[in-house]
Amino acid sequence: MSSDDDHIIDTVVLLYFLLAEQGGLLCALLGQPLQVPFAVYDPEDRTLMTDSLLRSDLLSEMRQAVKHLQNAAESGTGDTEPLLNVRRVDSLYDEGSLVPVAMTREEQLLAARLQSVDVANYGIRMPLGPGAAGCVAISLERGWTIATDDPDAFKALDKLHGN
Repeated sequence: MSSDDDHIIDTVVLLYFLLAEQGGLLCALLGQPLQVPFAVYDPEDRTLMTDSLLRSDLLSEMRQAVKHLQNAAESGTGDTEPLLNVRRVDSLYDEGSLVPVAMTREEQLLAARLQSVDVANYGIRMPLGPGAAGCVAISLERGWTIATDDPDAFKALDKLHGN
């Protein structure tokens, strides 16, 4: 399948495919390049001194996952294989197989609303995370397919479509 540039991928989908060493399968299923909001993967996070960064919540969700796995591996409580698999996200970006998508102003506003505490209007009880919120906003505004495992993201998208 070749990419029609009409998909957006959430953190958990990307993370699980990388953990299972199946990034190539994800590319085959959705086409290349894989597209994610900057909240899911921001290549600029690589240049930050993450050891000195006290607020890892300011990092993209994939960089938070890398940092978590790195801390577990360094403390001896985690295996290094998952860390190596998830770090593959940087290689996907470097080779052009993963592209962060900038959101429009309208998409940013919708994503912010989906992350706020007042989300009952979207058919969900809890705010979405930054990656899921960005995916829903991009999917709605651009008509793109969303690849997520988050049932609340689907509920919000369905409500936004008027169903």
